[in-house]
Amino acid sequence: MAEASSEPTEQQIAEYRKHFNNYDFRHVGAVLSDDLGNLLRACGQVPTEGWIKERLKVADPEGKGSIEWDGFIKIIKQASVQGNPEDELLEAFRRFDKGLTGMIRASDLRHIMTSLGDVLTEDEVDELIRDADPMSVGSVNYESLVRTLIYGPN
Repeated sequence: MAEASSEPTEQQIAEYRKHFNNYDFRHVGAVLSDDLGNLLRACGQVPTEGWIKERLKVADPEGKGSIEWDGFIKIIKQASVQGNPEDELLEAFRRFDKGLTGMIRASDLRHIMTSLGDVLTEDEVDELIRDADPMSVGSVNYESLVRTLIYGPN
């Protein structure tokens, strides 16, 4: 991957700063470590809890419970290197959509989320499937699921 793709544009940095400031509830130039996942999602990322924990070891090595802007921008740059999460997720799900219906079986969703990329725990997958297939019909509209994962619920 080209080095240039890992550097956010000035416009992206301004957007990240806006989101960072929105999560800086105490107005001290830092966000709570517990808010990192939500902050990254607000910035268009789709981090897993494991990925977040690994980044917190670097951004908050003393365990202060907060992350300053410099630490956050390093994390967002790492996340940006990974590419467009929406496209990557859609492509992963399409591989299981043999009929190109926009739907995949809940069992395939479980397989994807527990074995490919940053894996989720069984509890996380159970919750995801309950949310994605509330009527327990056994299939999930993955395009809607991806939008929810990236941009949050309606």
